[in-house]
Amino acid sequence: MGRKSSDDDVRERLDEVEAQLRTGVWTGKVQRRLAEKWNVQRRQVQHDAAKVRKLWSENLGKADRQAEAARLLEEVRALRTASAARGLTAGDASMVRVAYRLLDLEANLLGLKGPIDVRVSVAEADPLADARAVLEVLPEVAGMLGLDAEGIIDVAFEEVA
Repeated sequence: MGRKSSDDDVRERLDEVEAQLRTGVWTGKVQRRLAEKWNVQRRQVQHDAAKVRKLWSENLGKADRQAEAARLLEEVRALRTASAARGLTAGDASMVRVAYRLLDLEANLLGLKGPIDVRVSVAEADPLADARAVLEVLPEVAGMLGLDAEGIIDVAFEEVA
């Protein structure tokens, strides 16, 4: 078990997490880097990010939140339009990641982002083979999007008669 962080350390860590969140880049790699720097578990850094987001949310009234979301949505859409007008050329993987992040931000601003509960019923299919197929391509897809494949899918199996 690591040492307990002082109040000053916690405030500094929260400030750094907030600064990182404001950049719009919050990948598993970034979280691991912050966890290593502050000698805490990655889960603690994620908890810190949730605390920062909660503070942001509490500091905005409903009207302020709607106005800010509208302003940010307008900016995101302008950036997305500009990136689409630029077009893609060979080797533009970073541009694809930017476009993905802009769409992700837009979905978040519209309140469309969040966990999705998907239930699949299979009669005679092989769910284990299907799960293996998904897991084989997941790291490649996540890499294309600039994401860490770890933690993207949370699965629970329930056998029903």
